[in-house]
Amino acid sequence: MEKQSYVSPGQVIAALVITHLLYSTVHFLALHAGRSIQDILPAVLVAFAMNFVIALPLLALLKRHRGKDPVECAVNIFGRGAGAVTGIVYFLFFGCNAVLTQIVFRNYYVDAVVSEAKTYAIMLPLLAITVYMVCKGFESIMRFGTIIFAIYALVMIVLVVTLIPSVRPSIGARFLFPLFFNGPGIFLHELLSQFNQDMQIVALAFCAPFLKSGVRLGKVFAKWNLLTFLMVFVLFTLCVVVLGPFGANQMFPLQSLAAQSSVSAFDRLDPLYAMSWMLNTVLTVALFTCLQVQCLEKMGFNKHRTVRVIIVGLLNTVAVYILQGNEALAHAITLNWYWAAINLFVTIVLPLVLLIGDCIVRGRRAEHGMA
Repeated sequence: MEKQSYVSPGQVIAALVITHLLYSTVHFLALHAGRSIQDILPAVLVAFAMNFVIALPLLALLKRHRGKDPVECAVNIFGRGAGAVTGIVYFLFFGCNAVLTQIVFRNYYVDAVVSEAKTYAIMLPLLAITVYMVCKGFESIMRFGTIIFAIYALVMIVLVVTLIPSVRPSIGARFLFPLFFNGPGIFLHELLSQFNQDMQIVALAFCAPFLKSGVRLGKVFAKWNLLTFLMVFVLFTLCVVVLGPFGANQMFPLQSLAAQSSVSAFDRLDPLYAMSWMLNTVLTVALFTCLQVQCLEKMGFNKHRTVRVIIVGLLNTVAVYILQGNEALAHAITLNWYWAAINLFVTIVLPLVLLIGDCIVRGRRAEHGMA
């Protein structure tokens, strides 16, 4: 039976762009960029071009299996056993992202909002909200993502309008150059970070079944990639020209950036940014949890959806409690080569294996048909 369309491509693009922005600057402190912080800008540009190559295996696979996600593709190609293995891999991948998102949020809340806050006081309300959203369904999460996108767009416009006039051309330009003064190290590390932040490419593949059959997934990806690049590049440029080397030493540079901005009755805009960060965290955790549940459904666990959502949410929360002391790991995860290997496997290697297997299987079926 053909799946019913629940969301528009625009809603998916908006939600995935916003979830990408949540991770965009939390690694700045781990870069140790100092006065070479400007080297991150060409890395963002190169990463934008690289994404078109990185996404090719997934897009090619899903083009051959329209309306399916990678788990369903594995079932169609190799059978239920391969589908179960693929489902477990992506279930763990989305679970890791959900856990890391919550750890970063906990650190942000303690460091920038309420330093005396206890972990359970942060995680339990987040668990309740995300479980409720996932139970409401994928469509509700995408609608919520559209709202958060509008809020983020408003915050970015206000930041640009209020901060650009305060930047002296001579000082701002000095922060942008010279590039690669201390070698290509910062550029390469930022390139690695950008690759590790692109889990939305995999998430997009699992959003495919909720789109209309006539929607071209490659076109959706291209729009997401372009819009993400533009928003990240603008935010990074603001961090460089406004904060300079000071921004390289901030755990949450966008929070510091918002603190420099003021408009009308608001002396500082960091409370507005804090609100958007919290809402984005809810969206990101809910989306990854929903995709985990989707993996379970494609593996055959179709009954008692609410119970499955609660169990998955609880498992993620328990993992946060266990790993909450690894703050450095959470903030430097996008610079971790082991995490890069995991992303390489789920984004390129596994889809490529499925794609090659599909070509072989279809070729054999064609030969048998001719015989």
